[in-house]
Amino acid sequence: MQRRESDLSVMNLVGANAIFAFGESSYRNGAIFGPLRGCQLEAIFIRTGQVEVRHDKCAFVLSSPGVAIVGSQKTLEYRYGPADMCNVLWCQYLSGGLRSNGIEKMLPLFGPVGLSEAAKTLFKVGADIHTDLYAETQNFSSSLGITVLEELIARKKIQESVANIPVQALRVRRYIEDNYSSNITMNILAKASGLSPQHLNRLYRAAFNENPLDHLWRLRVSAAHTYYVTLACGSVKSLIKRGSKHPTISHG
Repeated sequence: MQRRESDLSVMNLVGANAIFAFGESSYRNGAIFGPLRGCQLEAIFIRTGQVEVRHDKCAFVLSSPGVAIVGSQKTLEYRYGPADMCNVLWCQYLSGGLRSNGIEKMLPLFGPVGLSEAAKTLFKVGADIHTDLYAETQNFSSSLGITVLEELIARKKIQESVANIPVQALRVRRYIEDNYSSNITMNILAKASGLSPQHLNRLYRAAFNENPLDHLWRLRVSAAHTYYVTLACGSVKSLIKRGSKHPTISHG
């Protein structure tokens, strides 16, 4: 049964004033993080190694490189290994309007999600925000957190319904995600799909509830976050050299 995207809006679930944080952590084989208590909502990108995620009475394993949507109503725990060293980028909900019923609505979405270049970029941008700059960039990091989760939710929904999506629409979506920084027009996308621009637009909208150029725009806005961080945060690299960039609320 298909879900309407509005039913799964992260903004609706967590509230406009929700606070998110990003970070990077490394763990040795056998390391355990948690358990975290209460309502939890996170997205993780494991770059090396493997992790078993235990959320409430469920569990799944995520291997590198991989991303996942993670949440719990009562307990959340991460068990790292068997790799010697596991490296993970994370996006963590800290406070806002999230309640147990919100987690319940998202339960079908928890677990591994197909990795995209857009998601990788968003995680890296968030992890590069230095701890010293969190106060100045709180609104940005929270907006970025919602964007990360919305991106992963969209991909999860595609995974679940891929058998019902026309191959031409999937081909165009992959083309956009692989080439979003290049010059792309409807004529170029139509050529890649083998359809007319008008036919492609109708087919794509029926499959993804947006037209191809809307999806392209969203990816470019996400990529522009990198430029925003550079302007808003100044020389992030020089600040990172002064010490650890992991906030105290981090997974490490």
